[in-house]
Amino acid sequence: MDNEFIIDEELQDLIDTSITPEDKQKVYGIVISKLIRQQYSKDMVEAIINNYLDDSTNEKHLKEFQDLQSYRKECKIKAKELLNID
Repeated sequence: MDNEFIIDEELQDLIDTSITPEDKQKVYGIVISKLIRQQYSKDMVEAIINNYLDDSTNEKHLKEFQDLQSYRKECKIKAKELLNID
């Protein structure tokens, strides 16, 4: 992973809470969202997706979309690591 994630107090509290196996998937999704927001706002994500859908052959739009997808994958890996999910 190339990105440095910031584990702020709010995220640490979320991770540290006693999580039942049933709640792990819900918390996993929240952690992913919080990690993604460290680099991409909701508006940025929406713009990147809409630009890509409008013209997926545009090299700039394609690169932005691929970068977003790559970052999302890294966030998922980090979230699993933080929550000790296999």
